Amino acid sequence: MRKLLLLSMAVLTVSACSTWKKKENIEPPNELVEFSDANLLRKLWSTDLGEGSGKSGATARPFVSGTRVYATDVEDGLYAIDADSGKTVFRRELEEDSFAAGAAANEQLVVAGTLNGRVFAYDASTGADLWEARVSSEVLAAPVIADGLVIVRCNDGRMFGLDASDGSRKWVFDRGLPLLSVRGYVQPMYQDGVVFIGYETGKIVALRANDGSMLWEQAVGVAEGRTELQRMTDVDGELVLDGDRLYAVNYRGQVVAMTPDSGRPIWNRDLSSYTGLSMGGGQLYVADDNATLWALDSGNGSSQWSQDAYENRWLTTPVVAGDYLLSGDVEGYLHAFSRTDGSTKSRVQIGDEAIRAAPVLDGNRIFVQNSDGTLGAYELISQ
Repeated sequence: MRKLLLLSMAVLTVSACSTWKKKENIEPPNELVEFSDANLLRKLWSTDLGEGSGKSGATARPFVSGTRVYATDVEDGLYAIDADSGKTVFRRELEEDSFAAGAAANEQLVVAGTLNGRVFAYDASTGADLWEARVSSEVLAAPVIADGLVIVRCNDGRMFGLDASDGSRKWVFDRGLPLLSVRGYVQPMYQDGVVFIGYETGKIVALRANDGSMLWEQAVGVAEGRTELQRMTDVDGELVLDGDRLYAVNYRGQVVAMTPDSGRPIWNRDLSSYTGLSMGGGQLYVADDNATLWALDSGNGSSQWSQDAYENRWLTTPVVAGDYLLSGDVEGYLHAFSRTDGSTKSRVQIGDEAIRAAPVLDGNRIFVQNSDGTLGAYELISQ
């Protein structure tokens, strides 16, 4: 119901398809519950990047590579931040365009896409220009760097494989989209020469990375209903690949386990989420679209526990960190939950605005960015 109320009041924009922006709750978030350990999360540093993701609808997530944290801001560009101190190493700004969806990096280059359908690559050490490429529409998901390619997902459903050395186009995969979908996408997943992508049609598609040809596609749930709104089945959340199983979840649909080589379903269960999955110790973790946190048996999908005290708090994908799960919420809080039973163990607030993307772990350090451009680093204190 919360999602439907939001959709009825959202502004619909038209590009290749109509989309809506995950913006504000119609119903107020639940009151915060008490927690047991105020010392579990220790702040290391915080820095202000600018305006954050603004009204773009993107879920900008920091990216850690070596000693750097790379982050994007709609107004102030692409930042390279020293992971230890939080000091800016370099910043790149654009004229008449904006980065919105986060960056990807390796030792050589850092890449990010823009709202006007461009992809920029810079030297990862100095920030010097390397190349620029045009794609078909706005880029609302961070690219992926793999096998000499920069793989980019565009808002119109097209996927581009760009040569990482010069940005030249190697291949394009085109997928039609429904009329109405959730605005914003998750980063594609790459593994062993295959790219996995979730689509607004409620399907997972596997592509051969070297030429963009489709290997298979598989539905995650079935679109039902008379209206486009009722038939929304977006796969916008993070996928999980573990050995011989690929896991996915979609909005108004199911959690599905499938084989990564063919997409053959192994098991499924009803559960709706637009954030995605994480995995640890043989369990899948997911926040559903009512912000109930679930632990599921990865072998058969059965529920191990659920935590429903965070209704309307729009929890991000929970991230496994040792004995804990870390998740951000609509009021800028970073929560630590027990992996054993989902109880709240600790929390910190990085700012007043929503955390839309899952936290990023680097050892015991946690990097998290909210929608007003605050980037914070925290340490998970060992117990």
